[in-house]
Amino acid sequence: MPAPRAAWNFNFRPRALVIARTSANWHGASASILQQLYSLPAAGADVALRLAAGESRDSIAVGRDASLGTVRAQIKSVFAKFGVGREVELAAMLGSPLHR
Repeated sequence: MPAPRAAWNFNFRPRALVIARTSANWHGASASILQQLYSLPAAGADVALRLAAGESRDSIAVGRDASLGTVRAQIKSVFAKFGVGREVELAAMLGSPLHR
């Protein structure tokens, strides 16, 4: 996945970002990375990771104690940030351990 444009001072243009992780801490570690790289709020990062892990919109709403309308709006925002239109595209970008 190409690195998003950012004002990093590497003195060169990075071509890739490699993150090593285990499936045990996949969700916790990834949320802060998504927040920083894609300027997502904490709720958006959580929704993105839950979608990539295969959770339904209803399940996400219950788990976040939010309305389904709120979750749908967050999903729309997440899709826009990542430039995708479907959950499977998001899962492919995030490399969900459930989609290996």
